[in-house]
Amino acid sequence: MMVIGLPILCTIAVTVLPKEALNGVPDFVNYILSSGITVGALATVILNVVIPESKEKKQAVKQQVA
Repeated sequence: MMVIGLPILCTIAVTVLPKEALNGVPDFVNYILSSGITVGALATVILNVVIPESKEKKQAVKQQVA
């Protein structure tokens, strides 16, 4: 559920972020943060890489203990 919920939350947060908040950041960061779809997609990719690894590790530890 976190892989779905957090990117949606990030997308909404970027959508309501005032444009003045991005004035002091570099151009490439401004380009990424100005689009909610981009932030949501990046969050989804990162979470898909991070979260399944931790679940596999927990299962491996449980199998070694048993």
